[in-house]
Amino acid sequence: MIEITHNSDPDSDYELRIVMAPNRSLDWNQNKKVIWALGGVCGGIAMGFTILVGAWVMLPFAGLEIAALTAGLYYASWKLSYRHVLTFTRDSVVIEKGVYRPRGRWIWPKQSTHLQSTPAAHDWEAIKLTLHNPPTSLNIGTFLSPQDVAEVATLVSQHILYKKT
Repeated sequence: MIEITHNSDPDSDYELRIVMAPNRSLDWNQNKKVIWALGGVCGGIAMGFTILVGAWVMLPFAGLEIAALTAGLYYASWKLSYRHVLTFTRDSVVIEKGVYRPRGRWIWPKQSTHLQSTPAAHDWEAIKLTLHNPPTSLNIGTFLSPQDVAEVATLVSQHILYKKT
């Protein structure tokens, strides 16, 4: 998933901003609704067996099942909150990567930065995009779909030098 912001205001601090994020089916609030729904069903079944049959042993396992589901959904939601943000100003390229906030930030001059694309090894993989500013190289958009990678490559190539390999 990509979010593109063009800015035509000459007094602005950026010309183009591209926010890249993995595709996600549910956000954390929707995941909490799933947890509550399945927790109600599992808890209801466990309580039913406890009341009707006296199988109280099911209650802790129902709790463990919901705890495991919560941990798995939280981990998946956290991993899908990863972002790559490219900001193009008049003179520089700013690359930010991180979850919830930028954990890595690079500011490179536009003139010495170029984009390199490497073809995919398989049909189901996307093209690999790498930003180079010697001696540093950064992969961008590694989690994007092939269509999104092509769109990012087109946008970035309009602002910096593009090398296709």
